[in-house]
Amino acid sequence: MRTAYSTGRGPAPASRALKSGSSLFALALAASLPATAQAQEANAGLEEIVVEARRIEENLQRTPLSVTALSGDLLDSLNVTRVQELASFSPNLIISDAPSNGMGTIVYLRGIGVISMQASSDPPINIYVDGVVQARSTGNAFDLPDIDRVEVLRGPQGTLFGRNTTGSAIAIYTKRPSETFGGEVEFAYGRDNEINASFVVNTGELGDSGVRTKLTFGRHTRDGWVTTPGRSASSAAGYHNATTASFAIAADPSDKLSVDNRLFFNKLDTRVAYQLVAASANAQAYFGQSAALGGPPIVIDNGPLDLFYPDPRLGYDPQALPWGDTLTLTYDVNPNLTLKSITGYSNLDQKQTGQLGGSATLGVNASTLEVEPGGFVTTNNDNQTDQFTQELQAIGDINDFSYTTGLYYFVEDINENLITDVPLITAGGVANKVILNRTYSLKN
Repeated sequence: MRTAYSTGRGPAPASRALKSGSSLFALALAASLPATAQAQEANAGLEEIVVEARRIEENLQRTPLSVTALSGDLLDSLNVTRVQELASFSPNLIISDAPSNGMGTIVYLRGIGVISMQASSDPPINIYVDGVVQARSTGNAFDLPDIDRVEVLRGPQGTLFGRNTTGSAIAIYTKRPSETFGGEVEFAYGRDNEINASFVVNTGELGDSGVRTKLTFGRHTRDGWVTTPGRSASSAAGYHNATTASFAIAADPSDKLSVDNRLFFNKLDTRVAYQLVAASANAQAYFGQSAALGGPPIVIDNGPLDLFYPDPRLGYDPQALPWGDTLTLTYDVNPNLTLKSITGYSNLDQKQTGQLGGSATLGVNASTLEVEPGGFVTTNNDNQTDQFTQELQAIGDINDFSYTTGLYYFVEDINENLITDVPLITAGGVANKVILNRTYSLKN
């Protein structure tokens, strides 16, 4: 059991929380190890780091690329539980929550990146999970239970990874189901009632079928840390509510063929608080009427504020629901040729809302002279994305010549409806309301 302490304002990350990984399963498995195996572990030297940065398994020291490799054991010992925390252990890498809704990731490496959560936005740095690209930034703010390793590949990776890797690529690999029965449980508790719990159960081989399965489940919740009138702590601005689940099947029908299939499901909802740091004279006159009209007062400050009034026109908090399936087939034709197929399908349903101008207020509509919610810039964005990828690889050697070749297919359907409410403030403390409604479909 490991314990850490933190002080100061703001949410407590899981890496600063108390964590317990000494489950009954883990203790039982450790106790059952033969004495020789325990001695071998104790006397083990430097571990050989194997990566797939060039789509082949090779020693990191022989890879002619700039790669930061983090093993699952290392991530566990460092209490890394979310994608965002990888930035603390990889030079020049910045991963942060999306400022608009907290459901996606903003990734920068060596100064290259983009800040956009629109479904039509293609980031220059992509995240790959078990070889399948996560093409949209939203839905990538997931937790990391049962990870085998993470590889951060610097520089353009378009030759071997393809789509949207002009800046770099982050490859995440999950663990295969174990050949023996077992599992582990982890629990963390931190400030603002933060709870991060997960469990992994391996069935081992099912009879003599050669089939192994694994179930992974995780929950990560945290109360909001910004005072939000009219809301409980569990739904105040800054709250976090995430569920991660996956079911994996692995089989080795022969010495040459291996099959891996992983079905995953994630759910995330949260609320981000904005604040107003400056306003024009007309804006102050318009929004300054709010308290007299029976609404919340205008809040303007260039320092951090612990106060946020949600806009009543927002019918829901930002939500993301990604799910999908990945099937990987590997066939060793002979010692000099390996064929590999990676088939991936993913679906992303998301509802994005935002108050880009800070807390909600009341104001006077210039057209009707009626009192209405003012807000500043309020957005409602519903979209759905369907993605299918198919990759075929041929990897091998011809004498002293090594090669990696293949085919890649990507298709994606995007449907998005974006509603933006903007007040055009005029003199006299009134504003004309402009509602922009954009609906479009894309196919990549």
